[in-house]
Amino acid sequence: MRIAAATLLLLSLPAWSATPGTACAALCGQWQMDTGRSDAVAPALDTALAEYKDPRPKRNKDRGDADPFAQIEAEAERSLGPIHDRLGRDELRAELQHVLAAPERLRLDARRNEILILGDKNPERRLTPGEPHARVDAIGTATIKVSWKSGQLLVTEKYDRRRAYSETYALQPSDGSLLVTREVRRPGMKALRLKSVYRRT
Repeated sequence: MRIAAATLLLLSLPAWSATPGTACAALCGQWQMDTGRSDAVAPALDTALAEYKDPRPKRNKDRGDADPFAQIEAEAERSLGPIHDRLGRDELRAELQHVLAAPERLRLDARRNEILILGDKNPERRLTPGEPHARVDAIGTATIKVSWKSGQLLVTEKYDRRRAYSETYALQPSDGSLLVTREVRRPGMKALRLKSVYRRT
């Protein structure tokens, strides 16, 4: 009788109670964004760029002089206006808009040890927890780490000390929704963090 009761209890446990393993565990499935509970990108970018400060030019360690290219840029700004305001901010906004744009539909799947993440029309991403990854883009080379921490899937992409991006995928026990938190760090601005909530479909 006790064995039968224990078996019934195990069968009745919700799917999200599964312990994360080598695949996406309880995060696997099709998800649809709940826009009413998710952060909008545009207002967050407006706030971040309003507080943005142009990074200081690097100094020559040997002579203590300013970088000659930075001096040329400073001279140009005095005569033509802030270069970063005319070009850099627009480029930064476009980059952040692309990085932080959350997909309306999200699919997480597993193939052996790999976690497959597909959002809308974005290319499929294949990540393996515990194994290093790397990607080269216009910013440079990003080292990518994937890990499970307290039942949450954590993906970090780091270019250097001041340039980084991270994603956290966490199932919410209260209602079974998926909370995806994205954080980006760039020189001259505070860490920008946005949250997106998804319902299983």
